[in-house]
Amino acid sequence: MATLAAFLFAALLGALGLKWGKLRYGHGPFQIACSCTLVGIVPLIAGLSGFRLRQNPEALLGGQFTHAVVWPQVGFGLVMLSVSLYFWQKALKRLRSEPSRNPS
Repeated sequence: MATLAAFLFAALLGALGLKWGKLRYGHGPFQIACSCTLVGIVPLIAGLSGFRLRQNPEALLGGQFTHAVVWPQVGFGLVMLSVSLYFWQKALKRLRSEPSRNPS
């Protein structure tokens, strides 16, 4: 159940990244933060649950369950989440510094 919740959260992050990115592909800190978070959550949750991802595009379909935690995947997920924290910080700083678009 936790794995499903993590994947749903990752999908929500991707959708928010597109919406807040003005429905365009960009390379600003918000889009990079969403991408790094997504890339970090998937191997982290899969590794903690014992699902070994394969190194190909069909990784989620062709993986296999093991009877132990897959530590290399957990490590990679933690590194990517650490990188995403830096970009979340930059994105929020940029969001606070931009003037409001709503006239009041």
